[in-house]
Amino acid sequence: MSRVPKIIHQSYKTDTHPYPAEWQKSWLDQNPGWEYRFYSDEDNRALVQAHFPKFLDAFDAFPLGIMKADFTRFLYLYLYGGVYADLDYVCLRPLDPLIARVEHVGVPTLPHNKYCDYHNAFLVSEPRNEFWLRCAEHAVDYFTTTAQPRVELLAGPLRIKQELAFRSIDFEPLSQELVTPIDWYEIVIWGKPNLRTAKTVRQLRGAAVADIRDVFPSAFAITLWYHGWNEPKAT
Repeated sequence: MSRVPKIIHQSYKTDTHPYPAEWQKSWLDQNPGWEYRFYSDEDNRALVQAHFPKFLDAFDAFPLGIMKADFTRFLYLYLYGGVYADLDYVCLRPLDPLIARVEHVGVPTLPHNKYCDYHNAFLVSEPRNEFWLRCAEHAVDYFTTTAQPRVELLAGPLRIKQELAFRSIDFEPLSQELVTPIDWYEIVIWGKPNLRTAKTVRQLRGAAVADIRDVFPSAFAITLWYHGWNEPKAT
């Protein structure tokens, strides 16, 4: 039985953001009985200070905002559980059937990505699962022992990949079809971009949620991969 609470977490630098309002609203529209929580950078720091003071010095020293944003999603999921989603994610259908599949932790898989096996833009968890605390602890260890820490390895998708590889954890792989119908590896230069896929993504960024849903009949959610370290790019 799933222990995932019906809470949706999203975050941005400030209380307002430049992403389409319809994308954010999709999470509430599709999940009316769920609690929705939005965090600013100020909220994130306050959370670390209040609940994880041992991490605060390292958190304050992280040189990039994306590092702090990646790091604090581990803490949301550890403290509260629920679903974390980046702001370039769109919810296409109610999440109840999806979380019913997840007993403890759910992590999206990227089976065709030669760079990452998993990603951290959409995460599912029960509260107080030690996996997220270990991710945070090892992120701080990595930061304090590395001269030039990389975003992906600090608290990004490669951090999750390493933790899953080296530690036994009962987790549910969330298939690409369900939560990541388009892999960013197909739309960036170093991924040998698929021009048709890249064109589709550009078109979908301006489409209504209902139209996006029609394109992906099996997906609960989709990210449109602005992938701009917390800043959307012009389309």
